[in-house]
Amino acid sequence: MLRLYFRKNYFHLFCNSIGVCSFSTKSEINRLAVNTQSAIEPLESTSQTIPEPKVKLKTSFDYVQDQLKSKSLEEYVKSTIQSAIPKWLQRILLKVFKKVHLKDTKPLTSEDADILDRAGLKLQYDCANNFPYLELIKAFGMPDHISSWYKLTLLHTWLVLLRLQVSLEAAAYFRLRHTLFRAMWNDIEKRVDQIKHELEIKGGVKKDLRKMSMLYYQAVYELDEGVLGDDTVLAAALWRNIYSCEEFDPIQLNALVRYVRATIFWLDTLDANTIIIDGIKWKSPKELFEY
Repeated sequence: MLRLYFRKNYFHLFCNSIGVCSFSTKSEINRLAVNTQSAIEPLESTSQTIPEPKVKLKTSFDYVQDQLKSKSLEEYVKSTIQSAIPKWLQRILLKVFKKVHLKDTKPLTSEDADILDRAGLKLQYDCANNFPYLELIKAFGMPDHISSWYKLTLLHTWLVLLRLQVSLEAAAYFRLRHTLFRAMWNDIEKRVDQIKHELEIKGGVKKDLRKMSMLYYQAVYELDEGVLGDDTVLAAALWRNIYSCEEFDPIQLNALVRYVRATIFWLDTLDANTIIIDGIKWKSPKELFEY
């Protein structure tokens, strides 16, 4: 009985929160049906067409523009993009960041913060969509699955952050990386949810995102170690994180190692300000090897 009581009260609260009235008696429901039918009948009996509204409906783009006018880009990003990092891990990271003293860096102005936020959103799009996906999975022997897209997205995100880390001040780098991560996990969540909806797969999206986030942190640590070592150390890191320790063609793994090294060299030739303003159009392996 206690469970039924709570269910009934929660149902009333839910209805009130979305603007729907809950009815407790059949008489109220019948009265609503009669009133609704009496309001519809005059419309059905007339042959006149309903005029189109003179006020133009706002599109989603117009809504975003209005939101950006009423609040800063930082507030808009925080209100629309939710972090996929578990709460307990967020608390640990917050404590760590509070203990880090950035003595040699100046506090960011609002204009600098807006520029870095826009750069983070642009770079996230480039890391997820502007690399030659079909050409890369063919060259590296990867299946055409969303897991391959996810691993390549993480790889290119790591590459661009590796480049900007040596050029930006700590406060600016943390700001850009934070915005990029929030946008990336929001994008991944929507893609996974869409796939599960189309394939009619039941399961928690948040659980999958937690596994993906842990895979990303593992890949970052191992790729950092690999890029500081020789090609054998980098190949081992790529084998564990890209090929998931499965069977592979050594020639294709060698091509992946060459692609990572060549991309790092190519990114070093680009100006950091150009990357922040214009974004990145990733080169194919053929273009890099001829560079």
